[in-house]
Amino acid sequence: MFPLVFIVELLLFAFSDAGIQRIVGGTDAKEKEFPYSVSIRRTEFEEMFGYGNHICGGALIDNQTVITAAHCVFDKFGNFLGQPNSYTIAVGSIYRSFRETHEVVRTSKKIIVHPEYSMDTMYNDIALIHLNESIPIDGAYVNPVPLATKSFPEESPCVVSGWGHMKIPGFEGKFIAENMQKANVFILSKSDCAKNYTKEDYVVWEKQICVGVIGKEIDSCQGDSGGPLVCNGVLAALVSTGTGCATPGFPGIYTDIPQYLDFIQNAKKSLKLEENNIPPMADDCSDMNELF
Repeated sequence: MFPLVFIVELLLFAFSDAGIQRIVGGTDAKEKEFPYSVSIRRTEFEEMFGYGNHICGGALIDNQTVITAAHCVFDKFGNFLGQPNSYTIAVGSIYRSFRETHEVVRTSKKIIVHPEYSMDTMYNDIALIHLNESIPIDGAYVNPVPLATKSFPEESPCVVSGWGHMKIPGFEGKFIAENMQKANVFILSKSDCAKNYTKEDYVVWEKQICVGVIGKEIDSCQGDSGGPLVCNGVLAALVSTGTGCATPGFPGIYTDIPQYLDFIQNAKKSLKLEENNIPPMADDCSDMNELF
């Protein structure tokens, strides 16, 4: 017998045109629109409950590396969950639980988390997942996204994508998306955002940005964590945290990618050396951390 949640999600998919309102004010993504956007799942859940148990988003940045939020690889008690093969990564399809021939699935081989990541403050909420095998890049359904080299200014238009929660009018609760969602958003004033979050005793850190749409309920939500924010064709940030979903005055808080280029470069270099059985130099490990 199928779990009730699975049956409900199938019904939602079947009636996807019947007035479903996405909690972030988004719309259905189209095939090939976000060839870098990945779905991250716990492998043990895939084996127990079947394909499509999405927990976080991420972005493919080369043929064997996915970047995501650090908190996606820890449980709520702070335990690291990144042992080899503990995560399944799917890319190349806009559907969460319906397999397509052009979809590529891999498992995690190694995960590197920023050494100064804090679960309490969400500071340095970034991690790299090295896949067990390289992914064939077809340039259509599967294609890495380049990294932004400079932070984008306020009011820059961007797009966020993922399979996070959505809301159904007349129903209590939230439902995870079957079809990948997209939302057009903007980088907002950090000072205004920080003032509001200060009232909630939350600090918006210097390596974080605020993203949303003023006056509209458009935002990322649970399940979108780690997902890509792309501005002008480059990866600008990752979904990290926030108060609620599309809560007025409290836009989403994202990890600003350009401020982590050294960490990303050093982590990728370490992974490459390890693949070739070459021990890294001490300097190569100065701003990265391996967790087992």
